Amino acid sequence: MVVISIDGVDGAGKTTVAALLASAIPAEVVKTPLKEFLPDIKSFLDNSPENTLARFVYFMCGNKHACDVLTLRYNGSLSEQNIVFDRYKYSTLATHLALDEMFSGGVNIARLHQIADKTSEALMKPDLIVFLYVDYDVKTQRITLRKNPADTKLDNNKQFSERTETQLRSLARSLRAEGVNVLELDTTKESPEAIRDAIIAAVPNRVRLIART
Repeated sequence: MVVISIDGVDGAGKTTVAALLASAIPAEVVKTPLKEFLPDIKSFLDNSPENTLARFVYFMCGNKHACDVLTLRYNGSLSEQNIVFDRYKYSTLATHLALDEMFSGGVNIARLHQIADKTSEALMKPDLIVFLYVDYDVKTQRITLRKNPADTKLDNNKQFSERTETQLRSLARSLRAEGVNVLELDTTKESPEAIRDAIIAAVPNRVRLIART
């Protein structure tokens, strides 16, 4: 079994890479939060970025809900299933640290880290954490080409994008210092297939990929 989280800035290709990776390993892709997890609240919070703490609690609970659904689906026997998270707790934390800096001057930073540390204890631990980055101009082009562009009013906010990337890079450094397996990739000039292959090559040797049957 292997658990991989694909995190990163919006437009970096998380969903595309997660799908390619899942097909190759193979694995189940879990995009958080799941669509059925309080969609009306999500719709409201997506357009209320200034409500940093409320948004953060919702999305962290969405991560927990996804983990619980997986556990129930496989009757606790996840040892025989590869999982790829399309946006996990690391994107959640980085996003809201950036939002708090923008809308609250960073007054809730310590509280956000405290909530993250507490809730992370109840979440699945990835064997590999992947952070994807992308040049801002390329990001905006990709978002424009989406079937459903401009999901929220932050999608094309350059300040938000830059702050989120800064927070992701900081998280990557901290995790790596703790001995966590972290892979950082810039998708600006690389194909999704090349990114997929780099991720597969980075899966720790101690982890057994469940073979296709």
